[in-house]
Amino acid sequence: MLYPVYALLFADAGLSTGEISTLFAIWSVVSFAFEVPSGALADAWSRRGLYAIGELLTAAGYALWLSWPAFPGFALGFVLCGLGGDAARDARLRRGRLPAGGHRMILAVAVAALLPGFSALDEYLPLLAREKGAPTTAVPLLFALTALAMAAGSALAGRYAAPPLPAGAAVVAAVLLAAGALTANLAGMVVVAAAFGLLQFATLRAETRLQEQITGAARTTVLSVSGFAAEVFAVVLYAWFALPITLTTLFAIAAIPLLGTAALEVARRR
Repeated sequence: MLYPVYALLFADAGLSTGEISTLFAIWSVVSFAFEVPSGALADAWSRRGLYAIGELLTAAGYALWLSWPAFPGFALGFVLCGLGGDAARDARLRRGRLPAGGHRMILAVAVAALLPGFSALDEYLPLLAREKGAPTTAVPLLFALTALAMAAGSALAGRYAAPPLPAGAAVVAAVLLAAGALTANLAGMVVVAAAFGLLQFATLRAETRLQEQITGAARTTVLSVSGFAAEVFAVVLYAWFALPITLTTLFAIAAIPLLGTAALEVARRR
């Protein structure tokens, strides 16, 4: 179970927050460079074969981290994980065609791209927890709390689909993200976890709405374009977190573009 602690793995190997951000940026650059080609490949080739290749590449990336625990090994591992993640994800998407929809369709694609991009913030949660005083042994438990909140958000997204909810969830998530980050003790991580649960709800509602608007033979390619934009935005966030500022401040300010995304969702409904 590397995911909850791999940021700490990098830190304990001697990497700075800026170097860790560089690794995350490499991951995203590889992902968005391969996002559209893998989507087109999924439309034209065996999805089962593409999924298997993706999982093998991801496993090879993790193995490289453990066998070569230094910046070059971590970077090459992220290249493999980026390729594998794209292949496996696009293999699971259904086919479809994007109809003409004017500015509302453009805004729907933008919101469906920006909201998942904010998930890049979870890469820094272990470092934030450590900054608030959590011992390494407690970090997976705190990350599990975030995972549970996101699972709850996923479950609720399948049950509640009223139009105002995604925008409202994004607004509340932004407020909780800033408040939790600025809370000096570990109680702030509970608030941050709630923010991620709401963000997951808003993300799935936006992605589901976009998929429902697509019919025909090019669904995966179009959704890959949205995924491409999400990865580009994630790279911007990684560059932001490479700045020499405390993590609490970086997390708090990241709430501002999340509020802007909620405004886009409101504009889309008009």
